[in-house]
Amino acid sequence: GWRRADGGRMVVHQTSTVKQAEWREGSLRVLCQAEDEEGNVEDVMFGLDGIDNAKFDDLWRFFEKNCGVYVKKHKVLADVSGDDFDAAMRGVEAAADKVDDAANGSVSKKAREADLMKRVEV
Repeated sequence: GWRRADGGRMVVHQTSTVKQAEWREGSLRVLCQAEDEEGNVEDVMFGLDGIDNAKFDDLWRFFEKNCGVYVKKHKVLADVSGDDFDAAMRGVEAAADKVDDAANGSVSKKAREADLMKRVEV
């Protein structure tokens, strides 16, 4: 089970109240609909942090099976400076020019195509 890190009051939400779940690098955010004391339905968001990334598949299956919700996995975006991007593009363009300069069907052209693909993948 889960316990609050600060030892505060624990709140339990039924799986039927889960409406959405999102994952980003060891953090899970869950949106539930809960009733307050007057019977009004309100959205409640809570988060769990410090989860091992290897547990994502288990969590995904749990939410899919028990809540009917697919956990949205956010990808980590890399920060790229404009200068780094420009340098990478110049490298790709230079490799593409070398492919164009090689004779069709030659071993040299195949090797230059492979070099171009390596640059594109990085």
